[in-house]
Amino acid sequence: MNTITIPRHQAITKKIMEKYESGKRAEAINELLYNLRDKDFRVRAACAEVLGNIGDLRTIEPLTELLNDDYSEVRIATVQALGKIGDAKVIEPLKRLLNDEHGEVRLVTVKALSKIGGEKVIQPLIKTLDDKDSRVQTTAIESLGRMRPKAVNPLLKTLESEDEYTRAYTAKALGEIGDPKAVEALIKLVDDPSNIVRVNVVEALGRIDDPRVVEPLIKALNDEEVEVRINAVKALKVAKSDKATQNLVDALDDPDSRVRMWSADALGYKADSSAMGPLINLLKDSDPRVRENAVKALGKTGDYEAVQPLMELLRDKDERIKEFADKSLAMIAKKYGLSKDELIRRQGARP
Repeated sequence: MNTITIPRHQAITKKIMEKYESGKRAEAINELLYNLRDKDFRVRAACAEVLGNIGDLRTIEPLTELLNDDYSEVRIATVQALGKIGDAKVIEPLKRLLNDEHGEVRLVTVKALSKIGGEKVIQPLIKTLDDKDSRVQTTAIESLGRMRPKAVNPLLKTLESEDEYTRAYTAKALGEIGDPKAVEALIKLVDDPSNIVRVNVVEALGRIDDPRVVEPLIKALNDEEVEVRINAVKALKVAKSDKATQNLVDALDDPDSRVRMWSADALGYKADSSAMGPLINLLKDSDPRVRENAVKALGKTGDYEAVQPLMELLRDKDERIKEFADKSLAMIAKKYGLSKDELIRRQGARP
């Protein structure tokens, strides 16, 4: 009969935790600290993890010494442990790990600093906005977004960086926060020479509920970079402005089909009847995704004028177009208190 052998690092921590749970806590913690010097990196990592779960402040110093371990697995476990303990005194030693050669170490360090929180972690997190690992960037952005509004002023200063990626991801972080205090500074970057900056600036402006963002977003509809135009359309979708609606109608003629697609989606969301004619014209678009969104939008905005064009699509060779046309006709019929079949019959009887 085969015997199942428990890995050494698991056996050690299991035995120590049994001692801890039996009431011999001080003895168990001392054993865990002793094993932080074990020759097996797996033992060191496992003991660091357990110490983090225990959360005793007296273990901070010996754990901090382990941040220089040669093995990234140990450094990761140690950073996570210190993050769980959550004392502000670990911020300084953790900051050094933001330059670690391993992306996973940098990632868990950002998470740990975020968990500790406070004003002292804002600047270290800002410095990671241009990290080469996108996971680190994203986590830092989300973390700074949760630190509103204390992070706004430091981020506004960072927005002036000469590095385009720093400006870009700083703008994204300000969008996450959504503080109107950032609007003027972001508007100045709508004409930034860097495409990636303009993409993130326009997205950020769209996240801030402020009437000042409408004009720069409309301006961005004519940007040479298609991703900027797409973000502008998505942002104007929720803007409470008649001028935004008219410019979204104009964007239905954009040379890029993705802009046309998102513009149709935005106009459907606004359900403004002034867009009905242009949306009907879009039913003949060469891109099926554009046609789909135009059909959906007509279901939300349309009246009798849209019925005949939608009826014609019930014979379309694209099954999805037929399905959406059918649903849109049902939506229009409901507005008039009719069934879809009754609506179609009345349309057929119209001269």
